[in-house]
Amino acid sequence: MPISPFKLTDLEIQNFSPKNGEQLIADGNCLFVRVRGNSKSFRYTYTHHLTKKKVHISLGAYRKLSLADARIKTKEFNELRKQRIDPKEHWLSQTIYKNNNALVNFELLTRSWLATIESSLSEKYYRNIERAFENHLFVYIGSIRLEDITQSIIIDALRPLERQGKHETLRKLYLNIKKVMDFGVISGIIKSHALIYSRDVFTKPKPQLFPALKPNEIAELLSTTSNADLHPKTHSLFLWQLESMTRPSEACSVKWSDIDMKKKVWVIPGTKMKNRKEHHVCITDTMFSILHEMHAFRGSSDYVFPSFSDPGGHMNSQTVNSMLKRVGFAGRTVSHGLRALASTTLNELDYDRDIIEIALAHVDKNEVRATYNRAEYKKQRRLLAEGWSQIIENGRKGINPVEETW
Repeated sequence: MPISPFKLTDLEIQNFSPKNGEQLIADGNCLFVRVRGNSKSFRYTYTHHLTKKKVHISLGAYRKLSLADARIKTKEFNELRKQRIDPKEHWLSQTIYKNNNALVNFELLTRSWLATIESSLSEKYYRNIERAFENHLFVYIGSIRLEDITQSIIIDALRPLERQGKHETLRKLYLNIKKVMDFGVISGIIKSHALIYSRDVFTKPKPQLFPALKPNEIAELLSTTSNADLHPKTHSLFLWQLESMTRPSEACSVKWSDIDMKKKVWVIPGTKMKNRKEHHVCITDTMFSILHEMHAFRGSSDYVFPSFSDPGGHMNSQTVNSMLKRVGFAGRTVSHGLRALASTTLNELDYDRDIIEIALAHVDKNEVRATYNRAEYKKQRRLLAEGWSQIIENGRKGINPVEETW
């Protein structure tokens, strides 16, 4: 008797409960059951034959769609792939355009929009956007017809996020909802929509500043971290982030190819920057020493700080944050607070404020460069980097740059 390519049973699906968060259970032939809390649904996941990226298709909620029907749909999709027809594109075209747009609801339009942007985004970023719609919107308004979508319906659907204090998730989701509806108009699926994003609709979050140390605590920070039982990679990443004044995600993801040894510059691509603009960091002698130490861990990795667990990845952006908590700085500073420490210290020592802001990537260098000629601009950037590096070196010797005067 031939062995079935499928391995799950209805009973197994009914009884399965994830230990935490979200979990995918493989059934076979690219069919998965997605379990999140008490919610269970079918998902078809495959690799696009051209982009080589992972693509996900939500087939429907478990019970509303039976396991047998999900397997039938899976076989249909696999047959399409054998003919080099993309299942997601085919499914969307059949669902939306076949019925002359008459039966299109919010979820179907969103899936169509997601399919058009998927190839231009990283898999992780795409999945974050898709997951936000699945977790916070489809359950409330996914089945509502497009002509019935109003501003008040969208606002009511987003109120739970407001009550939970997830203001940034709410903001991003609302903007993406508007992009979905704009896509519907451009595609001719709907004639118009009346959605207008306004910050005044929802309560404004209270600004929260990152806790940061004072300049007269630099020596304590460096002494504590130097004497702690840390992995060399963790300590090096901490020093690199402190010296470079960069954000945690920028520091941990630096590649060897981003380093210009001749010009002594680290070039951070715009795709990694908060303002989406390329940023240059002057490499100091201390930073060169860190690069030399990290070369021993390089192996075949593209990253200066390779991951402990993923051979092709880099260290986690929360590594330094976790380390600071472990060595006793919980509540006193976080890894992002190292930038505030640098800014406060350099401003109190009367370094050029504009140059400090450029080094922190708070302002566009072109907005300030007009004040300096090219040679002077480079000189000021280098002097600031070397000055901050010397402050850190003095801190290692127990010398603080600014003693407390208040």
